[in-house]
Amino acid sequence: MGKILYGWIFLRSVDYKVSISSDRAALFNVTIDGKSYRRVELKDLLRDITGTCGFMCLQLSGMRVDELYGAHIDFGAQKLTLSDSKRNSKKEIIYLLTTRQSKITVGTQTKKDTFVTTEEGYDAFNVLTSVFRGFHKRYKSKDKRRMWTGFRSCQAVKPCTKSTTAHLVNCAVRDLSNVSLMLTADDIVYLNTSDPAKELEQGDEFPVTPHTLRRSLAYYLVGYELCSFPALKQQFSHLSIAMTRWYARNSSHFPKIYKVVKKERVEQLADIYVRIYNKLANGERVAGGKGKQAAKEISREGKSYFKDGANKNLLSREYWIEQLKNDVKHLHVIAPGMMCTNKLCSMRINIDLTECVDCEFDFIENVAFAETSRMDAMRNLYLLQELNELNHSLLSKLVMTIRAAEKIMDDLNFEYEPYILSVELSEMLIQTVDNTEGL
Repeated sequence: MGKILYGWIFLRSVDYKVSISSDRAALFNVTIDGKSYRRVELKDLLRDITGTCGFMCLQLSGMRVDELYGAHIDFGAQKLTLSDSKRNSKKEIIYLLTTRQSKITVGTQTKKDTFVTTEEGYDAFNVLTSVFRGFHKRYKSKDKRRMWTGFRSCQAVKPCTKSTTAHLVNCAVRDLSNVSLMLTADDIVYLNTSDPAKELEQGDEFPVTPHTLRRSLAYYLVGYELCSFPALKQQFSHLSIAMTRWYARNSSHFPKIYKVVKKERVEQLADIYVRIYNKLANGERVAGGKGKQAAKEISREGKSYFKDGANKNLLSREYWIEQLKNDVKHLHVIAPGMMCTNKLCSMRINIDLTECVDCEFDFIENVAFAETSRMDAMRNLYLLQELNELNHSLLSKLVMTIRAAEKIMDDLNFEYEPYILSVELSEMLIQTVDNTEGL
């Protein structure tokens, strides 16, 4: 029995693999969509698929390649389905990609590692997990946090490096996009507008890297006024808004469509105002300090509130367009389902739920941002505790975020399972409060 146990321990301690003889490997054949693949050809196909899907995830979210590389195979893609109201069957789906919070260190963490994406970006990530899941099951315990797999060997399965992930994405752009990277005269004109610092000439091959995708997304989102600098900073997890502005530098060179985009933007903001006040008129819940205050005013007068006088205009799209155009009223979106009417707030670079939950300037229509922030905070608590890097300050901040998110959910009558702190964390939190009160 002792010899058997010693042998088992020995096998666990060495990096062993099962070899496949060359004649056996030559018999390998798999048919996909009517096409036969040998072992080497199948590996090439897997590289093409993962490189293409990685490209889509980066291009449609603005993630860094190291964040995509570190994403969790089970929790990296999330989908939130939100209903406008109980009376309205129309639903909104928000697609998210989340990282593994790999940049957390003792006492610090990134502001936000959640990236809004499109349905295509969400599907691309799910394809990645489908490809890697079979390999992932064979990882050793120390590698269980990794998702990306190398395809050099099918016997000794282990994660690939971050540089391999970047290489697969680069190959997909270069070899599979069917887009020539050779710069034409028109390309040089556009390049001199978007990034005049690049010293490239006609006929050169444009050097695409995973980070190029991130920069181009910033350039077009800001250039077409689809995203403000504070919102883009939040999306990109930048520590400084100066970095965000540098990413999107020269994006103001869209003179032909700027007026059209500006007009459409005002109309979209007017539609938000009308939608919010229609909800309030129908007795539906709107959270945020301004939303709850407006609901109280309406409830005091009842249905007559919108019948006469200035309040009647609150349901008019034309009224809000005029107010916004003349800079009488202001509105900006600070997160999915969260709007602020304070002009000064539009210069903020961070979103703190603990400040927004009852802010006198805020309307909160749905729980999208609150729920994702709550999930992030709970995940961070678990991860930091697991790494033995959770301190009193971080615990207090994360718990406050969770409670603020849950208050928003309560205000919007959203069903959820309240987060319950463990006894260990509760004692740590009580200790933090006591220390604070003693100062």
